[in-house]
Amino acid sequence: MTKEAFRSFVEEAKRKGFTHVSTLAGPVPLDSWSPYGAFSVNEGIEKYFDFTWIDEFHARDGEPSDKFPAGVWEFLTIEEP
Repeated sequence: MTKEAFRSFVEEAKRKGFTHVSTLAGPVPLDSWSPYGAFSVNEGIEKYFDFTWIDEFHARDGEPSDKFPAGVWEFLTIEEP
């Protein structure tokens, strides 16, 4: 997945009304989200991404394979004070 395609996916999530994505470290604002450190500390991993919506609140980052265990991400709408 290119950086542009990832940004497009994030924009789609925002159009659906989401503001955050749930991670092991807690909710992360969509504008700050870098799954698995993609496009920054873990460059190259993004070539395995292919985000697709699997239901109203969840997207999968690809098909599981021997090289990359696909994850399921939950998208949230959090009102900031």
